Amino acid sequence: ARVFPLKADHGGPDDNCLIYLINIGEKYLLYGHDSGYFLEETWEALETLGNLKLNGVVLDCTHGKNLVLYTELENTGLERHHMGIFSNLEVRERLVRKGLAGKDTIFVITHFSHNHEPFHEDMTRLAEENGFIAAYDGMSIEI
Repeated sequence: ARVFPLKADHGGPDDNCLIYLINIGEKYLLYGHDSGYFLEETWEALETLGNLKLNGVVLDCTHGKNLVLYTELENTGLERHHMGIFSNLEVRERLVRKGLAGKDTIFVITHFSHNHEPFHEDMTRLAEENGFIAAYDGMSIEI
């Protein structure tokens, strides 16, 4: 396996928080939880890694449905170091637009918080309504 560390949007400017692109054979998984919407340097790094197509993407959804679009976040005063479903949708759209993901890419949301969507059933419904899979303890998925 090859693992590519990528800068996460989490913590302070001196923190070295990371998300990961994992490659095994012809398969690629973007493990992007415990991060806000990806930093521009992270997007640039993904694009410079070559002509890859993500088979799976795991994203932070700490804020559930309670967070506005990342592009509108700056004016809200809300904490930006995690994502919600609207930021997840923005990430997916950008990955598809950049040719990094497609119709066969599996998108999973995880890192839920009792402060936003306390019940897993609610997260499962939210995920399904938006074309994602809600992670759960012991989950196994083949990409």
